[in-house]
Amino acid sequence: MKKPDRKPLSAPHALNALLILIAAAFLYGCLGAKDQTRVAGGDDIPNDVEPLGKKSAQARDDSADWNGYKSMPRSGPGMYDTTSVPDGMPDTSGSGGAQPKPSSLGGSAAGRPGYASGPVPSAEEGIPPLPDPLKPLDTLVTKVVDTAKGVVEAVHTRVKDAVVTVDSTLFVPADSASPGSTGGVLQVAGRITYGDTGIWKAYRFRDADGDGFLAPRPGSRNLADLDAAEKTAEGKVRRSVRRVAAGKDLDFNARGDNQVLSSLVAVTLAADTLDVFRLLDADGDSLVLDFTKDTNLVDLVEEHRYPSGGAIASMTQRARLVVFSRDSAKNYAVRFERRTINRDGSVLEVATRGAGADSSFHAGMDAVWTETLTLPAGDGLASHARAFRVRLAPAPGAFKGNTLSGLAVTEIHHNESFDRFTFDFQSEAPVADGKWIGAGAVKAMLSYRQGATLTFEGQAIANGMEGSVASSAGTSISLFFDRNGAATRRP
Repeated sequence: MKKPDRKPLSAPHALNALLILIAAAFLYGCLGAKDQTRVAGGDDIPNDVEPLGKKSAQARDDSADWNGYKSMPRSGPGMYDTTSVPDGMPDTSGSGGAQPKPSSLGGSAAGRPGYASGPVPSAEEGIPPLPDPLKPLDTLVTKVVDTAKGVVEAVHTRVKDAVVTVDSTLFVPADSASPGSTGGVLQVAGRITYGDTGIWKAYRFRDADGDGFLAPRPGSRNLADLDAAEKTAEGKVRRSVRRVAAGKDLDFNARGDNQVLSSLVAVTLAADTLDVFRLLDADGDSLVLDFTKDTNLVDLVEEHRYPSGGAIASMTQRARLVVFSRDSAKNYAVRFERRTINRDGSVLEVATRGAGADSSFHAGMDAVWTETLTLPAGDGLASHARAFRVRLAPAPGAFKGNTLSGLAVTEIHHNESFDRFTFDFQSEAPVADGKWIGAGAVKAMLSYRQGATLTFEGQAIANGMEGSVASSAGTSISLFFDRNGAATRRP
């Protein structure tokens, strides 16, 4: 068989043939090897777009309640409690003889510190061990307990349906050695025990500056320490400790001009402290609450520790409150932060701030609510943060009237090809409480460990997101992401 003649190729033809061979070899390598740069959506769609699309779709649809302002505290526990004191001396005729002064009663509390800070007092520390005679059903015993000062104690005991109620009042007479001195109440205490249930309530209201309650010295602030405790059926003891000034009328029972100087509430179970609430002055007047003012600025600091078995180990939060003296329903927060530690080692931090330098947020203004979850060290997701841009309602504290204008998401990853994902969603129109963003401008970015980036910019619409993806190398492609994040050419 005659072989065909072979003619040498000219230089241009030889070059073209070589390029064709190289292109064929490259195409074969792409088809025969595991290609990391293409997806089924088309051979011109980079594979790197897939994680960017999925993460963007997840961030868009993460519609967990954004209006956390509604859950912020409005008042500290028992902030407005008061305790009445007797308004007269009892009849001491026929009282028992002089008795040794019990060390637990302590007389005047002049010079004793308040409880604004320091260790949490134990549940029953300072609550006087009142006598508990069960013989009479309803008796009043008056006796002198301090011969030198003439201090008289009146103890009223009542027993009914297995409930024992004991009230104790200490009175001090006028000091004959001090002209103008008047007598007064040094201490009021009580305890209620409910049968065999182990439940009880106790309180002590004692003079804190040595001038008594009924007739304090002219010019005195008439200070008193209020100590109340209650034990529940679950075995928890809730204790409240406050220092109070009676105000100009010197009458604790008329709350209108009272002043709270310090306040602490603690909940304990056996030897464990479960909850601690502290109220601190935040407006610089050295008072926690001044009932002569319409409003007070107060810092509420809470610490909570949870029993084993649950997902949460502890939680602390701090809120700055505007407190209304005469209507606690109007109270609202202007600053808030919370830190929750989970038993798996993860930490959730919540913070909100306004545009001002002091981070306080105010009615009618824009604010940002941020939630950051930090996970234990390991591969994969290291932290996830969501920042909600919120326009606060025009009325202070009316947080159900807030509107959502945007969402920003930031993720940090360990030991993955990309180490950072960001997502910004600007709502086309303000979103009301209970609703979620539907449409608006979107920008998302994946940052890779080698320094490369992939960015999507576009618009969220009903069935997905449309826009363009650009790489840090300068390439760009128009794409459409469906609601699951799958990428196709823009329809």
